[in-house]
Amino acid sequence: MEVLVNGETKQVSSDTLQSLLKELAFEGDFAVAVNSEFVPRSLYAEQAIQSGDQIDVLSPIAGG
Repeated sequence: MEVLVNGETKQVSSDTLQSLLKELAFEGDFAVAVNSEFVPRSLYAEQAIQSGDQIDVLSPIAGG
């Protein structure tokens, strides 16, 4: 299926957020929003992904 990840169109076979993050090799600390709604890490395995979804993976930025 086709989804938008961080503004880029991706073809993926995953049907949950957790499997999508693994398929696309995201590692480390990050927050994720699906269709502009933040998803708690505890729900990644349950969050369904559908064709056309917009997924934003945000890494923390250190500042001062």
